[in-house]
Amino acid sequence: MRSMTGFGSGSGNDGKLAVTLEMRAVNQRFLELNIRMPHAYLALEDRLRSGIKAVLKRGKVDVFVTVQDLDPAAPDVRVDHAALGAVKTALQDVNDRFFEGKAVTLGDVTSLTQDWFVQTPPAIDADASW
Repeated sequence: MRSMTGFGSGSGNDGKLAVTLEMRAVNQRFLELNIRMPHAYLALEDRLRSGIKAVLKRGKVDVFVTVQDLDPAAPDVRVDHAALGAVKTALQDVNDRFFEGKAVTLGDVTSLTQDWFVQTPPAIDADASW
């Protein structure tokens, strides 16, 4: 890059991930890099920063990285049975005391809280993503 002021973008995909990288640079005496990327890919920030520093020597540079998973893996879904049981017991107690003992359903529990339901996104392999 010869000019310190400019904008550029590029994108690509490998069938699994679609990545778009946008850079905006303005004149500045020293190199100041601001990189914004998805939290799941922050492990790659140092590698990206090093690559940019190898090419650019000065300027205020904003880098925006977006990643779209084209073949998403299913998240790990888990039910905390103890928490679900505690919520159901509490609701049943309230029902017995104040609402003539109607049976508590899963719909009743889910309308109150979903703290018993744990969904963990699949792990990301930073090296494979690079």
